[in-house]
Order: sequence, then C-alpha cells, then structure tokens
Amino acid sequence: DRVLRINASDGQVTKDYAMNSTLNPKALVLGDEQVFVFGDARRYQTIDLLSATPSGLNTMFEPTGLLNPNIYSAIRGDGTIVYLGANDGVYRWDTTLELVRLKQSVGAVYDITVGGGYVWASDSTGDVVYRIHPTTYAVDTITVGNQPMGLVFDGYYIWVANLLDNSLTRIQPETLDVQTIDISALGSRPYELIFDGASLWFSLRDSNGIGSYHISKGEVGEFIFTNLSTRDILFDGTFVWVSNYANNSVSRVSVATGFGQSNSTVTKGLYLFGQSGALYCLYVNGSGVLTANTTLTNCQ
Repeated sequence: DRVLRINASDGQVTKDYAMNSTLNPKALVLGDEQVFVFGDARRYQTIDLLSATPSGLNTMFEPTGLLNPNIYSAIRGDGTIVYLGANDGVYRWDTTLELVRLKQSVGAVYDITVGGGYVWASDSTGDVVYRIHPTTYAVDTITVGNQPMGLVFDGYYIWVANLLDNSLTRIQPETLDVQTIDISALGSRPYELIFDGASLWFSLRDSNGIGSYHISKGEVGEFIFTNLSTRDILFDGTFVWVSNYANNSVSRVSVATGFGQSNSTVTKGLYLFGQSGALYCLYVNGSGVLTANTTLTNCQ
C-alpha cells in the first residue's frame, strides 16, 4: 500500500508515500495539481504535487449507490475527465461530479486508453476490446487474441498485447480492421505495451524481460532481460521503465529514440500530445486558421 516517486535521471527513489491500508492501490493518473491513486470499492486518494502529501481516503460519488468497482487501470481524458477500467466494466469519472459506468464487461477490464477519437478497453476474460465513443457512449466490440491485456495508441493504430497466445493485435480505429502479429520468437506472455515514437515495447511476463516490434519495418525486434516477472511498462521520452513483480523492483532501460509519433510523413497536419496526454491534430482549417483538436482525421 505504497506509492513511490522515482527520479527519472538516476533511478533513485525520492519519495515513499504510505497510502491508506484499505485502498489497495492499482492505478495512477497525473492531474494538473495532483496525482490520483485508485483502488478498491470506488476509493481513491490524491498526492499534491507541490506539498507532496497524500490526502485522506475518498470515495467517488455514484448516484445509485449500487456500483462499487475495483479499479485496475486509469487514463486521463479531456479536462477533469478520467476513464477507468474495473472488475465489472468501463467507467467515466468527472473529478468534479460523479462516476458513470459506460460499459458492463464480461470480465475484468485490464487496461484502458484513448486514441483515434475513442476510448478503448481490453476485457481480459472475454477476449475482446471495446471501442467507446466519448460523448454518445456507443460501444463496439472487437474480438482479438487470447486474454488481451495492455493497450497503446501509436497515432494511427490501437495495439493490444494478448497474454496467452503470445501475440499483438493491431486495430484500425475507424474501420476496426484487425491484424494479429506473432511475437513468440522473443518470449512469452506479453503483458503491457508502450510506444516510443518508432517501436512498440512490451513486457514479457514469463520471459523476465521486454521485447520490441518495429512498426515501420513490420518485424519483431530485440529482447532485453530486465528482472523477474515483468509487468507494467512506461516510457518517459528516454527510458523504458518496467516493474518486476516477483522481486519488488523497477528496471530502467535506455532506448533513446525520443518521444513522438512514428516516422511516416504527415501531409495535412501535425500530431501533438497535450498536457493531459491526449493526442491532438494541429492543422490549418478551410479559413486559414491554425486549429488544434482531437479530430485526428484532419491529420490523415
């Protein structure tokens, strides 16, 4: 029941936060002034970025009082919106208002991301990924591999790590065309995914390391040993960070590709990441005005 703050330049732990013993923290989201830490039964705490102190235990408001999700994953949307993956579905939480369930799942929603104008969630029990419209809440269901886990958006496609058949699935956000890629040559049990601007990196839980896939080449890359039972993975612009479940450690790997989109030429506009982490298209509209919004088709 602790959250650690690690200096990215030297890998040293600079702060160790003791959270409430009933929270059981599983997911983090960076806000404008605080970090949100989510756990069981709608509970959360915040850590103030300036004072570096955690709040007391809070409970997200849910008007019916009937839903008490255990939160497994979270990602920030626009403004005060956070999307949450839980043991019983996908949720939208306005941090100033209430918690709303967007989709009841077959099983646990392991991961959640945003991209291509939609919210995406992996249902690890149902072997599907949900595409959810952020305003109408309309849901499409896409069949992927065996036990989908991590999700990531590379600016063009949604990628899924399929744990039990050692594969990645690529989804086109609008047409929902699906392509499956075997990565068993690198190791077994792909768990989580990140995109470094050129390649995908994924934790290989049972191979104690991480593997890569070169998007532009369309081929698997290298395997790098990190430590025992790799799980979550993160990219900070220079380093890939991996959590090692079996021995309570974190590994830092230098990939030195720089953060951004893939190297393909963009003819209509530029992709940019906003401060919230959402992807925007910067383009000149029909009136000659420089415009930025999340309608990514203006950059394609």
